[in-house]
Amino acid sequence: MNYLKLGEVEMTIPYFDELDISTRKMYIEEELKKESSLKKILGSDMNFIKNEMKKPFKDFFIRTMKKNNIECDNLEKFHEQFPKSYFTYEGDGYKSAVNKAGELLYDQDETFQAEYINDILKKIYKLLGKDFYFQSVPNFRVHFPNMESSIFPLWHADWMNGHHTREINFWCPITKNEDLGFRMLDLETSKEIYSKYNYASGHLGHQPDLVDFLYKKSDDLKGLEDVMVFNSYCLHTSMDRPKNDLTTRVSTDFRLILCKDYHSTPYLFRGDERFARKRAIFSPGGKFGYNKHPISYY
Repeated sequence: MNYLKLGEVEMTIPYFDELDISTRKMYIEEELKKESSLKKILGSDMNFIKNEMKKPFKDFFIRTMKKNNIECDNLEKFHEQFPKSYFTYEGDGYKSAVNKAGELLYDQDETFQAEYINDILKKIYKLLGKDFYFQSVPNFRVHFPNMESSIFPLWHADWMNGHHTREINFWCPITKNEDLGFRMLDLETSKEIYSKYNYASGHLGHQPDLVDFLYKKSDDLKGLEDVMVFNSYCLHTSMDRPKNDLTTRVSTDFRLILCKDYHSTPYLFRGDERFARKRAIFSPGGKFGYNKHPISYY
């Protein structure tokens, strides 16, 4: 159990993963019946906005690689300059959706943190018009062609990894690729899958009978340059770099949650230890979770 002080009332709030399976399934089923805050604000659970956040992400990427003595003047050809030892998703007894190249980008300096808040999150604040908590450290994904030990496709929604169920997901391409290797299901189709599998958590991509169906039903976002803003219940996956586009793909993703959605949720959330080795705590100031202050603080 954990304690959350709200006004003058101290409440005991359980972690979602501590609940019995039937209670968790009932909660997910009920949540999916509601109209999301994202749809109320932007009119859809899957939105595309002009990519005005690419530059600070790209600048930080290049700066970080130079700090590690790796030149990267052309990100789409980055695989030609990067050490082959980083072409893997293998770790110490685990496989992760972040490879060794992406792990270098978790060391985020003060310059980037200021740009992230001022040049990216404050613009989102204007777009949404609502206060929110935000992921402290955005994720960078680096996908090389001809990689070994790939884990993709890995069909999932972020709540399956233990994320808060009311998050809004932002996915930003940094490179310009003919084929991004990213696929997405709309919310209604995702709901059909959840219902079929009785709202079970776990990566659906490991169920062979589903892989072909999901691929055929999903949207292929080949040449996307916009930022995708979507409901975190939408099933999605990265794909291995396709043979017809042997370029490096770099993207960034991060999540936020409206303050009102966070404080009206009866549970706390943390990374599922089966899939998230860092086991983030998705609360303000939580380990690897949200910044301790909402965006309005800045």
